[in-house]
Amino acid sequence: MMKEHLKYLKFLLKKLLLILVFFSLLRLLFYILHHNEFDISLSELPGILFYGIRFDLSVVFTANLLIILLYLLPFPFRSNRFYRSSVNFIFILINIIAFSIYAIDFEFFNLYQRRISYPELSSFLENFNMGVVFEFIVNYWIPLIICLFFSCLFILINKNIRFRKPRLSSGWNYYTGQTLIFLVFMGLSILLGRGGLQMKPLDIVMAGHYTKSKNISLVTNNPFVLIKTLDRESFDQDTSESCPELYSGKKYIKSYYDPGKDFNSKNIVIIILESFSKEFIGSLNPNFQQHQDYHDYTPFLDSLINHSFVCTNAFANDENSIRALPNIISGIPSLMKDNLPYSLYIQNHFSSLSSLLKEKGYHSSFFHGGKNGTMSFDALVKLNEFDRYYGMNEYPGKEDYDGHWGIYDDKFFGFMADKLDETKQPFLSVVFSLSNHAPYKVPERLQSNFQEYELPIHRVAAYTDYSLKEFFEKASRMDWFSSTVFVITADHVPRPQERYKAFYQKGPGSRMVPIIFYDPGNPNLNASFSETAQQIDIMPSLLDYLNYDKQFFAFGSSLFDSSAKRFAITYLGNNRHLYIKDSLAIYTKNDEISYAYLYQEDSLLNNKIKALPHYLQRALKQEIFCFRDFYVEAMIRNKLTFERNLYHNNLQSWAN
Repeated sequence: MMKEHLKYLKFLLKKLLLILVFFSLLRLLFYILHHNEFDISLSELPGILFYGIRFDLSVVFTANLLIILLYLLPFPFRSNRFYRSSVNFIFILINIIAFSIYAIDFEFFNLYQRRISYPELSSFLENFNMGVVFEFIVNYWIPLIICLFFSCLFILINKNIRFRKPRLSSGWNYYTGQTLIFLVFMGLSILLGRGGLQMKPLDIVMAGHYTKSKNISLVTNNPFVLIKTLDRESFDQDTSESCPELYSGKKYIKSYYDPGKDFNSKNIVIIILESFSKEFIGSLNPNFQQHQDYHDYTPFLDSLINHSFVCTNAFANDENSIRALPNIISGIPSLMKDNLPYSLYIQNHFSSLSSLLKEKGYHSSFFHGGKNGTMSFDALVKLNEFDRYYGMNEYPGKEDYDGHWGIYDDKFFGFMADKLDETKQPFLSVVFSLSNHAPYKVPERLQSNFQEYELPIHRVAAYTDYSLKEFFEKASRMDWFSSTVFVITADHVPRPQERYKAFYQKGPGSRMVPIIFYDPGNPNLNASFSETAQQIDIMPSLLDYLNYDKQFFAFGSSLFDSSAKRFAITYLGNNRHLYIKDSLAIYTKNDEISYAYLYQEDSLLNNKIKALPHYLQRALKQEIFCFRDFYVEAMIRNKLTFERNLYHNNLQSWAN
């Protein structure tokens, strides 16, 4: 009886398995034709092919959900020959389209070394017309041959998958059994289409669980990328012709190597504080300390700043946690609507502190006390070649769970110190705090330690400072401490309702965060840096401090480089940006300067400068929009590493 119930399901599973086999064959062929573009050994290839099945399953069950529904409907008319022929025709059509889309990538990948996205495919189709069909076939015959071969082979094999009509086709037993199969398998299909039970549906960035950024296109597949980028934006390719460095990218290739000095193999610990504004730190607000309504919530940070290189005019490049990571570890901002990790450009090649220092023997780790999978941090850091990720799952004591986000900061920071004490030096480690966030919880055991202030977040800011104090006191007793440079910054500032002083509620003040460098083994790293700084300066600054001996790509500049031009840029949404240059805060929209303020003199932004002097406006437009134009150019053409820029420069030289 059970065999009779399962006949429809077995027939369907054979068809779905056929598509999965074809997708794996296409991935293998894709690797064979483009193997020089990937950084994997032959011994790693089977693992990549295996992990790719997860992304294939997502596409197969998403694209064929209608087919699954039509084949498993618990009604006898499924056995009708015309019905089965119609469903089979739709099945063949859907999957030949999928193979055709996959085949396009065999040629498109040669352009930018990533899978084609929906916006890019749409742009291509808009410019495609019958007049160029013959030219297209002649120039791009490989995708056509691949598509025809796999489509014909698919039709032939599919034709030989025979349907055997079940003897049981009516009655209570039939309807009960078939309905149960329908409900269970439809639920399973939706789950597989989602990509599993993880916190968020499977996305492109999650290929980072299995490989580095250069290989992400081998783990995914093109239909998957198209589906995931249906609602995502791409940049227009129209850029300014007034930027001589636009195509070379030389301005963003950095090298701070001093051949007269050795590489300084210091350990690096970067502490990213959740929603932590400059407003919270008393020593960074001397003008407010006289006010009766201002409180200093950070006595420990104040004491640490006295022995640190501290940026007093530093800015976050965005106001979103997931956007902060590329800013800090890769020197790449997200100057677009989509978060970079969830944009179509996450397929590009990236370098980061972890990938660059790996060749110097650094072990890298990332700590976040939140639930594993939160904001896909675990996948993103693996994509950036971090060796280990420690989240809530890896923390030994769940009694320290705050009931909302994850492990309380003071306990998780201590856990990190212990793990670092077990780690071989040199190491790079990043920790992302989480307690400074609604609902503003302080552990019950510490309730009496922190008073209430003007806003609920202020009490938790004081707790965050306490957590840092506990961490540094514990770490200072460990052997690695004196050989480590620490960087303390924030992902972004709090929400508007969590800002107290008027200066920090809008304009440049609403983007100001701490950037602090502390090296207990180097008392000379002690200065107050008043020039403009931003998160994307952290990565090049650390590589400069270590005397890193190779060239690398970054949009920011070392804070220790006195010759660098200082600025900060932050994305405001709707193609609007805030550009900080000296004492000017310049607001732009759609590549035009809207207005400006002298924000250091006019701290509350009461006096808008609607028209800058012509010579100044021309110079600023050149600087601002050349920066953004190269950003667009680098995203579109996958020029976000030194090697990719070198490749394009050589290509340009050859073309000339």
